[in-house]
Amino acid sequence: MDKQASDTYRDQQVMSASPAERVAMLYDEAVRALRKTVEAVAEDNIEERWKANRKVQDILYHLDDTLNFDEGGDIALNLSRLYRYILRRLIQVDIDNDPAPAEEAIDLLKPLQNSWRQLASGKNPAMATATAGSGSAPREAPRPGSAAIAISA
Repeated sequence: MDKQASDTYRDQQVMSASPAERVAMLYDEAVRALRKTVEAVAEDNIEERWKANRKVQDILYHLDDTLNFDEGGDIALNLSRLYRYILRRLIQVDIDNDPAPAEEAIDLLKPLQNSWRQLASGKNPAMATATAGSGSAPREAPRPGSAAIAISA
């Protein structure tokens, strides 16, 4: 599949996804980019490490910016604290060329990724009720091509 067709398909997937599916896609992409960060450190590929690490940061800033503190209460506050902690830790990846903060971020995001995947697939209706006011879902559809939400095909 050529790049343009792949991009079009990806954009259609994102635009047709439910808010929960979009959040799950963002977590998927964040974890994928974190793994690329770790690989790039191992390969001593500074440019790729920086790009992948920056992508994770853009996603986390987007997730943090879309939190609804009025409806999400403590859940939104705790997610914001987690995102900001991870963002502070990811700075060390670039400063020290150290994969440990990226590996830690994977460990912290995986449970959220799994929960949003379950919610998006409808396998956990109790969670849907519990997270309804979390504010984690984007208020609007992600913009295709945005650095903060570029999802790999």
